[in-house]
Amino acid sequence: EAPALVLSSSGTTGRPKLIPFSQRQILIQASSGRRLDGRQVLFRPVPIEHNNVKRLSLYALCHGATLVHAGARAGSTAELCHGHSVDMLFLSPMQARALIDGAHGESAALPDGTHLYISGSVIGAPLMEAARRRLTPHTYGSYGATECGRVAIASPEPEAGPDGTVGRPPANVSVEIVDEAGRILPPNAVGRIRVRVPGMAEGY
Repeated sequence: EAPALVLSSSGTTGRPKLIPFSQRQILIQASSGRRLDGRQVLFRPVPIEHNNVKRLSLYALCHGATLVHAGARAGSTAELCHGHSVDMLFLSPMQARALIDGAHGESAALPDGTHLYISGSVIGAPLMEAARRRLTPHTYGSYGATECGRVAIASPEPEAGPDGTVGRPPANVSVEIVDEAGRILPPNAVGRIRVRVPGMAEGY
């Protein structure tokens, strides 16, 4: 129950925060709504100090999966995906755009078996469409927060809704839209997002 991992965040408030997680919380997060097993190879091409890689490393450890380490890069993202038979690639919108545009000498096409997850900031329909066309049809949009991990995921099938739709929450995630006083708002109203996710942080 003691803190085993501390992640940092400023989020939308601009105020630095430290977020502790216990081993129990990490294990719950690793087991909640994720299709991980000991045969999969995961890759997030950012240093191990990044919050998401810290968390992903522990998820991989919990499931006996393999994590490709970005610190020992010896090729482009696509080349590493081909060379290590990566099953799940995790990119920020900026990284996805660079891969699509061929920036930094990156070649675009990913292996047929690689599923791409884009997360970290606003994605938008044009980027999702370009990624599915240029990189892999197996492209997902992922929306979440440091405090709770994944909240919603947009599948490769086109989502009904306006540009900016972030998909649907997994079965184990509770999402409510509330006003400033915390009262639940009716459908199609604009408000604050309140979520409950198994294993989420309990404080700062």
